[in-house]
Amino acid sequence: MEKLYEKIVTEVALLLKDRYSKLMKPFNISNLIKKYGPGYIAKNSKTGRVVAHAKRLDTLFKKTGDRKDIVISWVPKSGARYVL
Repeated sequence: MEKLYEKIVTEVALLLKDRYSKLMKPFNISNLIKKYGPGYIAKNSKTGRVVAHAKRLDTLFKKTGDRKDIVISWVPKSGARYVL
């Protein structure tokens, strides 16, 4: 029974690692800053293409509707330094 539990936990951990490694890829945002300016963007999670952009989140939610295949990202203003 313990072996089965360990196997299930290992499989779930590998699946989560694979899923989050795909979602959390770093990318260069300088082109996004030039094109859209500071605010929020909605990207298609499969293709990475920008679907919509807005200065405020509520406006972005109105533009995207009930779509489940998007990832929302924050774009800082140009030249700003942030430590997270």
